[in-house]
Amino acid sequence: MVIGASVGTLNAVVAGVPRILYGMALTRQLPSPFGWLLPATRAPWVGIVVITLIPILMNAFGAAEGAGFLKLILAGVLGWVTAYFLIHVSVLMLRWREPNAHRPYRSP
Repeated sequence: MVIGASVGTLNAVVAGVPRILYGMALTRQLPSPFGWLLPATRAPWVGIVVITLIPILMNAFGAAEGAGFLKLILAGVLGWVTAYFLIHVSVLMLRWREPNAHRPYRSP
């Protein structure tokens, strides 16, 4: 079960984060190669390669072992929670400051 959960999480990261990097490349927050897409599938291949290399290199150099790895996991969780919180606060502030702004979707 642990292996399945780990593979599922890794798959979600490899599928989702390159799209985020692609969007950041389009807004010039990252270098333009992160915006390159495969013509057949429109997948952001540079982001996929970079995100896939991170766990491979961590395993190759022994960074995925012991207490140091646990600290990396905790730092990543804290980073995701902080980003999640800040994004929601910014959405609430935008709705408060711009109540009549055009929104493509309104939740019921």
